[in-house]
Amino acid sequence: MVSPLCDNWRLEFPYTWPYDCEDPFPPGHAYHGLSKQLAMAKYCGWDPMFLCVVTPRFTKASPKQYMRRYYAPGSDNVYEETRIETPYGELTLENIRAEKTARATKPWLSTREDYHRITWYLRNALDNIDVDAAIADGKAMMKAVGEKGILGTWVSTGYGHYQNQNELFYHLADWPDEYAEYMAAGDEYQEKLLDIYAECGFDYIFIGMDGTDWLSPWFVERYVMPSAQRLLAYWRRSGGKVLWHTCGHADVYLEKGYFNQLAPDILETLSEPPVGDVRSLEWARRVTDRSIVTKGNMPLDVLQSGSEEAVRKAVASIKDQTKGYRHLVGLSDAVLENTPLMNCLAFVDEARR
Repeated sequence: MVSPLCDNWRLEFPYTWPYDCEDPFPPGHAYHGLSKQLAMAKYCGWDPMFLCVVTPRFTKASPKQYMRRYYAPGSDNVYEETRIETPYGELTLENIRAEKTARATKPWLSTREDYHRITWYLRNALDNIDVDAAIADGKAMMKAVGEKGILGTWVSTGYGHYQNQNELFYHLADWPDEYAEYMAAGDEYQEKLLDIYAECGFDYIFIGMDGTDWLSPWFVERYVMPSAQRLLAYWRRSGGKVLWHTCGHADVYLEKGYFNQLAPDILETLSEPPVGDVRSLEWARRVTDRSIVTKGNMPLDVLQSGSEEAVRKAVASIKDQTKGYRHLVGLSDAVLENTPLMNCLAFVDEARR
């Protein structure tokens, strides 16, 4: 099978709806991204695993949130300020958005008090999600996908909700108790969402962690693995599947057997240098439990800017290295913008040839 991670419109020509039926989520719709993925799958002909996150709506009793957007004089950048009222003071996020990038100038979590605020918020928001509205949204997505593929949604482990990644390890050293409370509240919030996703009928969840270019094995073992194992076990009670995503450096994770312990149905990605640090795709596949389907692992730039011959050669190498195992031909991450359709067609053709 061939199924690259594709979470948006990425071809070199403007988005067009290629099906005979009406576009279920046209431009301007909150879930237009799913229509873009449906269109990509039709044009490219791969076996799609669609991804769309349900945006929770909240009841009037939920904590009050405010957002302000503005332009700075002489700049095209958009400045965003988001504020959430809590009994411990306002929880704030400040972002700068450029044409294709965004960065936080003030992350959600910067002080000890911020951890008290976010823990209170997660536990109160948990009780004030408009469950019926969320289920209706999810079922509309499932209906739009129909038999065109399978549909999943993103889920985060406890550490990933509102993380200040640049200062994470300082916070762990200074405020371990507050951090543990935040993690527990994050997992409880995700379990509530998992109940909603199960009711929607989602086929799988998309969950993962950063590689060792961001996280240490100590942190993974102490914080990520317990959170992930709890959430995966909770989700599997509904009969749903799991696609685990780790991009970047994953060689140590493979060596230590983390993925085998998590036992996802599908594991991506297994990037060799210079994209990642996995010593070889063949080795990665060999040390991964046979019950796990692996997925990957062509570098993104080959599909985007390589020749058709280079694309076919890369796919052939993937097939050679994973021969004898269950493997989905894919990429080192998501399809990049302005990828030529002809390269996508060659990618699919060579995978199935």
